[in-house]
Amino acid sequence: MGWDLLALGLPAAGQPFDAGRYRQHLEWPGVWLERGLVDADDALLMDGPLGMAGRRVLATLWFASGTPLTPARRDALLEAARDATAEAAAEAALPVSAGSTSPQPGLVVLRALADRVEPAMGLLQRVRAAWRVAVWGLADVAPRVWRT
Repeated sequence: MGWDLLALGLPAAGQPFDAGRYRQHLEWPGVWLERGLVDADDALLMDGPLGMAGRRVLATLWFASGTPLTPARRDALLEAARDATAEAAAEAALPVSAGSTSPQPGLVVLRALADRVEPAMGLLQRVRAAWRVAVWGLADVAPRVWRT
C-alpha cells in the first residue's frame, strides 16, 4: 500500500495556488504509469466540474500486488474502499469526493478530492484500515511513525 497527497496553495493561510505548475509521476514499472500536469492557469482543470471543481487537495491511495489479485480479493478491496468512503460521507466528518477502481489485475486505486488536507488524509487512513481488515484480517493499527 502507498499513497500520495498533494495540496495546492495554503488555504488556511489564504494563499491560493494561482501561479506555477505541478508535474506528477506515479509508476509501478511495467504495470501502472500515471503522469499529470496541474497548471494554476488552467481554469477548466482547476475549477471545472469535470476537473477539480475548485478543490485543491488531490489524494491517491493504492494497493499493489506482485501477482494478480483474485476477483474475490479485488472485490473485497473495492467494497471496503467504497464502504469507508460512503460512511465518511454519511457522517459528514470527511467532506471528500472519492472513487475507487482496479485499473490492473494486481492494483486497486482510490482517488479523492478535498478542500483541505485533513479530510483527505482522514479518508486515506480510514480506507487503509479497512483494507488491512478486508485482506489480511489485521486490526486498524497505525504505523508508529504517525505518532511522531
